Amino acid sequence: IDKIQTTLLGTLPGSMNELLISLNARETSVGDLPPDIKERWLSKEGLYRIQIFPKKDLNDLGNLQQFITDVQLVAPDTTDLPIIYWESMKEVVAAFQKAITIALITIALLLYGIRRNITDTLLVMTPLILAGLFTMASTVLTNTPINYANIIALPLLLGLGVDNGIHMVEKLRHSLSEKQNIYQSSTARAMFYGALTTASSFAGLAFSTHPGIASMGLIITMGIFWIMTCTFIVLPALSKIVLREKIRA
Repeated sequence: IDKIQTTLLGTLPGSMNELLISLNARETSVGDLPPDIKERWLSKEGLYRIQIFPKKDLNDLGNLQQFITDVQLVAPDTTDLPIIYWESMKEVVAAFQKAITIALITIALLLYGIRRNITDTLLVMTPLILAGLFTMASTVLTNTPINYANIIALPLLLGLGVDNGIHMVEKLRHSLSEKQNIYQSSTARAMFYGALTTASSFAGLAFSTHPGIASMGLIITMGIFWIMTCTFIVLPALSKIVLREKIRA
């Protein structure tokens, strides 16, 4: 009987004591709060902190921008993680846009210095620029927005793609005079298999659980696809017109 009583009523004294304490509850004030909580919500000047919670998912950049805009209309000096994240992202994106511009100019100057030929320089740069435009279009179609985590993919694609253009232009100059099919050459096979292995390694990142890393892997994979497409289709067709006219001249 004692065991049953303990099992059924063992917590009753404690529960009754809690009820008695609650019946003697009194009004609390800010002074009753623990110092660590008080310091977070009340400044030394007596200003209270107001925390605003979003209704929509802030992982969506559109929702994040709208939330920040709505809050700053009421309180322009508002700050916290969403605003810090948004402003940091804008700074990183702006920095990488500048880096991409510098990279394009540097690559063009190096190509001209190596080839000593403005035609070859333009031929090598054309697939890079087209592939960049197609990659940006693909990010819209796949709903993969550019952000501070994946924008590093764009300068990487410039470095990954420029060597293919150099190899292709060099081979095309010889194949036009030798009447050789460029797609049956060892150069084309080496470029294709090299791009395939590179794309495979970055495609693995697309399966990452981290959204930023996954989007970076997807963008680089799409970028390599477009680089190879432009290098193997657009560049030979363009070179055939430009270089053949030069050979005739």
